Amino acid sequence: MFDGYELEDVDEDTEAYDIGRQLEEQAQEAVSNYGEIESGSLALAYAFTFMSDVNWTEIAEHLIDAARNG
Repeated sequence: MFDGYELEDVDEDTEAYDIGRQLEEQAQEAVSNYGEIESGSLALAYAFTFMSDVNWTEIAEHLIDAARNG
């Protein structure tokens, strides 16, 4: 989902945890079709359960490294 995703304004103060939370929110919005799928949907519940196992901070760290190293 974030392959090729580029972060903007990355500096030495950029926190992987904060970026990770932003990525998680973006993924949840996309999976819920930006609010079009009802929150009580079984499929949505399964998707969110799966996404809860994702290490968002690790993904953010890779994106930050890529942004810093060009």
